[in-house]
Amino acid sequence: MSTQPNRLQLRVLATIADGSVRQVAAVPHPVRIVSPDGEIPAPTVNRLVREKWATINASRTLNEGQAVEITALGMSFLLSFHATAADDRGHARVEAPGPGGPYGNHVAGFIVWHPKRGEVQYVHTDPSMRGRGIATALWKAAHDFAEQNGLAAPHHSEKLTKAGAAWARRVAADGDSPTGDQVLANALRAAIRYGDVGVVLWDDEVEIAGPDDTVLGNIKGRRFTGSDELARFLGIDAGAIDDAR
Repeated sequence: MSTQPNRLQLRVLATIADGSVRQVAAVPHPVRIVSPDGEIPAPTVNRLVREKWATINASRTLNEGQAVEITALGMSFLLSFHATAADDRGHARVEAPGPGGPYGNHVAGFIVWHPKRGEVQYVHTDPSMRGRGIATALWKAAHDFAEQNGLAAPHHSEKLTKAGAAWARRVAADGDSPTGDQVLANALRAAIRYGDVGVVLWDDEVEIAGPDDTVLGNIKGRRFTGSDELARFLGIDAGAIDDAR
């Protein structure tokens, strides 16, 4: 299966994201895919559905018209993300400009979370673009950004609105929630980044220690030529490593 849509598929995804794409009954063909921009070849939409970039809402009959909807994965190909580890309030933030819209003019949505605790402070999607997988795409982008930058992975607050709780359940059902290993790894990287956990490179081992020099883990043997190599191995910044050789 393909991992990236081609140009034609991207154009069709953009049309689907705009809404009003329907699958309808047709004679002599089984179905037609219609949109405000004209008819879309059914095999193209079928491919998008197989790749899980789009889905058919079968809650209506073909005679009524079944909505063709973009998934969070499909929407992720249309969005670009702008991220910061600390905004003016010290929170991590990922923004998604609207497809085709200039940055700073039209923001499709954003997610804000505490970079050390991981608790999500706010998730927002432009009302005109809700129901298109943008929040879920932001959730995935935020987790990727946290993992790449040693931040705590975002997690849902214990206090959720009804709408927020429903969205959290959908995210879990889509399989976009991190594994336990990912959560713990991101939490440890965040603790290293903020100086709560130290990494020491000795001649014959690597030591990871918490408060009061409590050893949390170690790597035996001379495996690393220096801080840069160790940093790449652990996925942290080289400046966080104490080279004690």
